[in-house]
Amino acid sequence: MTKKILIAEDEFDIRFMLEQLLRLEGFEIRGVSDGKQALSALAEQDFDLLILDITMPELDGFGVLKALDASKLANMKIVILSARATDEDIIRGYSVGAAHYVTKPFDNEYVIDIVRYLIGDLSAQERAELQKRIEAQ
Repeated sequence: MTKKILIAEDEFDIRFMLEQLLRLEGFEIRGVSDGKQALSALAEQDFDLLILDITMPELDGFGVLKALDASKLANMKIVILSARATDEDIIRGYSVGAAHYVTKPFDNEYVIDIVRYLIGDLSAQERAELQKRIEAQ
């Protein structure tokens, strides 16, 4: 079964690039440009992973996470992708359920590795190799 990813990112170039790269990896992708659109998409269907920017129009990423019910959060991995890189923001991201926090600018392969590690269909050896690459970043 194809894994589904929602990308909530207001910067078109970043969202488009991630959509294309992750489609090439075999994932089903939906992209939205603000927090309200993200909530609407999450209400319409279930996703395996949410790539979420923090600073977005209409509703920021933390607002999106706060608005989601616990069951939705429990069944979906969250990767925060943000230019906000203070310790406070990163700690807050993890405290609201993020599996990983990536700061901008980022390496495309690094983000793909994280997504594959979190929701990819990987063997134990592939998972161990990816974990080593992610930790080396």
